[in-house]
Amino acid sequence: MFPVISSSKNGKFIIVSTPNGTNNLYYEIWQKANSKDKLKNLDGWKAFTMWWWQVPGHDEAWKKRQIEAIGAQRFA
Repeated sequence: MFPVISSSKNGKFIIVSTPNGTNNLYYEIWQKANSKDKLKNLDGWKAFTMWWWQVPGHDEAWKKRQIEAIGAQRFA
């Protein structure tokens, strides 16, 4: 997918994930995107964090339903 996205001036690729260890591609990309050293992020990744409460419609009632469905530990 990267060759297709990178060939366009307006191409965008959004990765959505949650933190889960440090031995995976998502972590590697996240580290590059947060690096102040431009040589470590030649691909131009940009990091963006969005918490559940920032999503429209995700209020305390939504949180309660999620915790009931998947448990507090998995929700956290």
